[in-house]
Amino acid sequence: MISLTDAAANQLRQAQADKGIVGYAVRVQVVGGGCEGFLYDLLYVDGPDPEDLVFEAHGQRLIVDPRSLGVIDGLVIDHGKTDYGEGFLFKNPRAKSQCSCGASFGV
Repeated sequence: MISLTDAAANQLRQAQADKGIVGYAVRVQVVGGGCEGFLYDLLYVDGPDPEDLVFEAHGQRLIVDPRSLGVIDGLVIDHGKTDYGEGFLFKNPRAKSQCSCGASFGV
C-alpha cells in the first residue's frame, strides 16, 4: 500500500490544476540512480497498465507497478520543507539506507 499525507495530496492537486491535467493519476515508481541506488519517480498518467496496482489517498489515485511495490510497499509520501528546500518527502519502511537529502534510498 502507498499513501499520501494531506500536504502531499494538496500539492499534487495544485500541480495538476496548474498543468491542466485534473483527474490524472500519479504513477509512483522506483528507478535506478542516486547515491544510494534507487530514486523515487512521480509521473502524471491518465490510467493504469493492466498489471498495475491502484491505491486511493485523499482523492488522489496512486498507480504502482508490481516491481516497484516490492521495494516501496508501506511508503508514505509527504510534502514539506527540509534543509535542502521544499518538496516531496518519502517515508519508506523498506529502505535500509537513505541519502542525506532524502532523494535516493537503498534496500
